[in-house]
Amino acid sequence: MFIKIRNECFIFFISLLIYLPPILWGNYFMDDSYRSIYGYYDWTGDYRPIADLIYYILGQGYFVDLFPYTYIIQIFICSYFIYAITEKTKRIYNFDNKYEKLISLGFFCLFLNPFFLQNIYFRYDSLPMMLSIIFVCLPLYFEYKKIIVSIVCCLLTLFTYQSSIIGFSVIVCLHTLFLISKNYTQKEVALFISKNILALLGALIIFGFVSHFLIEPNHYASKNLNFIFSYSNWTNLIYENINYSLKNLTITNRLIDYILFLILSILSLLSILVILKNHKSTFIFKIAIFLGLTLVCLLGLLNTNIFLYQPRLHARTYIGFGFVNLFIYLSIAFYFFRNNIKKNEYVFLFSILSYLPVLYFIIIAQTYNALNDIKKYNQNIISYLIHDIKKVRKSESYLVAVGYTDYTKRYQVLADIYPCIRKTIISELDVNTHSYFYSFMNNFNFNFQQYPSDDLLTKANLYKQVKNKVPIVDDPFYNIYSYQGNLIVAFKNDNGVVNISDEPNRFK
Repeated sequence: MFIKIRNECFIFFISLLIYLPPILWGNYFMDDSYRSIYGYYDWTGDYRPIADLIYYILGQGYFVDLFPYTYIIQIFICSYFIYAITEKTKRIYNFDNKYEKLISLGFFCLFLNPFFLQNIYFRYDSLPMMLSIIFVCLPLYFEYKKIIVSIVCCLLTLFTYQSSIIGFSVIVCLHTLFLISKNYTQKEVALFISKNILALLGALIIFGFVSHFLIEPNHYASKNLNFIFSYSNWTNLIYENINYSLKNLTITNRLIDYILFLILSILSLLSILVILKNHKSTFIFKIAIFLGLTLVCLLGLLNTNIFLYQPRLHARTYIGFGFVNLFIYLSIAFYFFRNNIKKNEYVFLFSILSYLPVLYFIIIAQTYNALNDIKKYNQNIISYLIHDIKKVRKSESYLVAVGYTDYTKRYQVLADIYPCIRKTIISELDVNTHSYFYSFMNNFNFNFQQYPSDDLLTKANLYKQVKNKVPIVDDPFYNIYSYQGNLIVAFKNDNGVVNISDEPNRFK
């Protein structure tokens, strides 16, 4: 079926399916509530000035909400990028036209990445995050002819969304494998790798200099940019980070999905080994290349944030997962598609390689429905809460929330099938994880002041002062207390218990 459809139509259709759910959704989600409610962007404090610049250009210097047009723009950008990079890849790597849809699917994995769904559901951030992926792919498009192009593209990525920078290393590894498959000399391959290592290091140094001397980080960025190597127990910390990251990679609960991903990984590994075996170079050089490719791909999967004390291992930072998918696709293509495989072999590869995108589209649908369900559930609770606060509030200046409500039964069913949904969707009422709740409440003109401390322990201790008192509101979803100028909302789970977090968590 795919063979008879023009690749341009095929690409546009998939792009549409990726970005259609957030267009249909259309409400606030994630921390975009801050920007929507208070009318600012302010990504520069997160070392992302280009993200600010993009929207200042679109808004002619002002805050502007262009939904849903930003998503419509992304559909066309995504379509054109996949088409252009597919055509360039066919020409650079000398692939036959009959493989173009599989090549396109490989690049689509950058956006079909199940973790990237969280990026897409940011009302404003999604456009810069998407562009950061495109920026990091441009050196390949320009065929790595000039080192300055790689440096500029890396800088554009770093100043737009830092998590995407791992993509540069993965694609350099991919191109390295191609050079080896084309029997470039050991010296030429080493020179290519060296130039791009220098390009990445140069970009990181410039980024570090500008970030340190010219950008004032916001509270969120400054508290998270601490490397674990400055701590005496850094070996334990990195073990904890890796272990936590591995748990995040649980995408599905079906064994067959992992078996097929393992088959693809083995095919990729065999392709690499055969390509290296046939190359005229020293054994040490081949080992170094193999270890380098493996290390970069592992970092891409695990997330480069594992080296931070507060690693921010949220779904949206796993950009590398999509790039590793792309590496697997094209590394297999280098060996199999360039050796005129037989029709039955092609059907087998097509079936296996098409499985991941199909799985990812299923996850897109599941995530949309789970998000839709939890959003409606939260809105109902917030409606009751707004009514109750208006009724009982007197002169309290601060709003303090503790605990969390359980997710809906429908959400639980969907998330049990695809656990990555739990990493993608964050309830607006989960005050142990974030503080979006307060912005939502102030959106309804309550004008509560920001509580002097956002420390979980402080808020937990405040709740302990009132938990044995009779609440002024006793609702199935929450209790409300008034205490020393504070209005305290304690969310309950389905059993009526208030679960509070009173210890700092590096992973929140």
